[in-house]
Amino acid sequence: MDIIEFDEIASTNAYAKENIDKLGHFDIVLAAAQTAGRGRGGRAWLSQRGGLYFSVVLKPQAAQPAFTHAMALSVCDTLKSYGAPAYIKWPNDVLAGGKKLCGVLSEAVFENNFLKGIIIGTGINIAQSEIKTDKPAITLKQLGLMPHRKKLLNDILTLFGHNYNRLLKGGFDAIRAAYKANFPYLGKKISIDTGRGIITGTALDLDGAGRILVKTAGGVEAVSLGDMDF
Repeated sequence: MDIIEFDEIASTNAYAKENIDKLGHFDIVLAAAQTAGRGRGGRAWLSQRGGLYFSVVLKPQAAQPAFTHAMALSVCDTLKSYGAPAYIKWPNDVLAGGKKLCGVLSEAVFENNFLKGIIIGTGINIAQSEIKTDKPAITLKQLGLMPHRKKLLNDILTLFGHNYNRLLKGGFDAIRAAYKANFPYLGKKISIDTGRGIITGTALDLDGAGRILVKTAGGVEAVSLGDMDF
């Protein structure tokens, strides 16, 4: 594992995608600040100094939709070990008190239908002076915590490596119980914007592929991707 570190960069995910051929499995692109950070759906992620912004390069034999879940779980469990009241908002956000602490963005890189790699980008709010997002956000500093960036990164990557290996062996089922233990929305009313429409109902469970099962007026729907609200 190599760490390619920048003081400032447009986007760690963009750099990883552009240099996928030069980067190895589990290489890390790390930046103190991003000028063009992105969240899901192309939304801007303001990446001021004071946060932790990194991308992990994965080169598996096949894509695994639960890589995003595994990173969210790894971040959540790590932050909880530091004393943060963290929990997961399916599938890729980590919150505290209803406010966003962390976002994860996964991107697959293909060439002629060949999978060249998966990029898992992660941004964690630590001590930024200002955060501008589409949803309320919070920093670890506001929670009374000030972890060292490099130690936090190392702790997350250690846990992610463990969860990644579990995924390869058993799919999402291998981390399903741990993920559900950090997901407090089961049995509650939620809505999910899938990009093709909004699904509203009760969150029943997560299936073996990491999809959320929603009981709607028309029956149970398995949703694989979308923005969840509550």
